[in-house]
Amino acid sequence: MRQLLLPLILVFAAGAAHAVPGTPGLNIYAAELSVGKFYRMDNKLHKYAANNIWKNFIMPDHYNGSLESVIAEHSDGSISIYFSNLEDLLLTVVKVAADHGLKVASLNIRSHGVPGGLWFPMDRAQLATVECSQWLNSSKLKDIEVYNQYYSPISKGEVIGLRAVAQNPGRHTCIVGAPEWKIIVQRHPELKKVFEAHSEINLLGSTIGLGRAGEVLNGTIASLLLNDRQAVVKSTVNFSLGDWSMPEGMGFWDYLSDPQLSKYSTTYPVLKKDREVAQKGTVRVTTFLKGQPFDKLVPDQTFLQFGQGIGRGPHPDVVQLPGFKERDTDPLPAPAEVRIPGTRLKAFRLNYN
Repeated sequence: MRQLLLPLILVFAAGAAHAVPGTPGLNIYAAELSVGKFYRMDNKLHKYAANNIWKNFIMPDHYNGSLESVIAEHSDGSISIYFSNLEDLLLTVVKVAADHGLKVASLNIRSHGVPGGLWFPMDRAQLATVECSQWLNSSKLKDIEVYNQYYSPISKGEVIGLRAVAQNPGRHTCIVGAPEWKIIVQRHPELKKVFEAHSEINLLGSTIGLGRAGEVLNGTIASLLLNDRQAVVKSTVNFSLGDWSMPEGMGFWDYLSDPQLSKYSTTYPVLKKDREVAQKGTVRVTTFLKGQPFDKLVPDQTFLQFGQGIGRGPHPDVVQLPGFKERDTDPLPAPAEVRIPGTRLKAFRLNYN
């Protein structure tokens, strides 16, 4: 069996070594490295209030740029993890749960996304490949460069390209999708025992839950890791919003019309305020029921709330949730490349279905 050395863990921000009394387990906030830099810059420009949920993703000033996973413990018992790849993230989750003698109540993963996937390497081996060179270069950018990329508007053609990808699941460069989650969980079966019975996994990134690709990813993660009908995986079919102006949780944006897109493209890079462009969004909620993933879409949500105790936001009893028909159900040709929202970079399609 292949062996992997656990990453070096740097612990800082002294806090409680256990979950808040009365809560079922650990709340963990995980930020891909470049996203952690965005929040560090955003916090310097607009000081986050104590009740801002995004404060848990702010990369500490003394983080040294290492690709090793880094842990921060907070006074309320929650944990932040800054990571470079899926395997190191999940192994760090296992370590944190073991160190605290608790199971995980919520795992909130903040990263850039595309339909059916999150933008970071699967493991250290993939991190070192040419396929992930764009991601590696992005992780080394200065905070202000990451920050400015976040506010670069997306075009109509790029939106349509992402919708087409959502209808035609396939593998893209340095994107962690359903096959990569399967590989890592099969490699480390102890992951199946880490999550609390009523836990939730929140995938916090643009369009991750969109279309058939999003359905497959949510369902795969629920099948691999969750063992209770009230445990859920949540993601959004829309573009995600979550800066200083939205302390309540993750908001949403999407293309509706050419005039709306024109106004967004003109004002967003200048105002740099997510709340100014926010719309109601749709959350994909998936549980594992009777041996199968059970999937529903919940429309008209103002936020995707996370890390505030299980049962908040869309109710975990997904059997009772209303259905929702996604737009653009007619087949669209899958493009060879798609823009990764929140960056100026592209993911390239490696295989076609």
